[in-house]
Amino acid sequence: HVNATTEADVTTYHAFVPAERLPDLLALYEKLLADPLDGVDERLAAIERSVLLRENSVRDESGQAGELWGLVNEAMFSPQHPYGRPR
Repeated sequence: HVNATTEADVTTYHAFVPAERLPDLLALYEKLLADPLDGVDERLAAIERSVLLRENSVRDESGQAGELWGLVNEAMFSPQHPYGRPR
């Protein structure tokens, strides 16, 4: 099992594999960290972007804390700054 979570400026990767697959997992992460956009074209980027936007909207709609955080960022940062853009 390999997955990741994202925040505004952090991506956290986590994985659970049998011990004998650890070399494969480390090779995968080595490639990912060395060239994170390898194999990502505009089509795939658009798919991933839509997934992140959907996850962010669910997170924000599911509670006042997420909505408040978005308003705070919009107030503190200009629209040109990544944190000032609506999620």
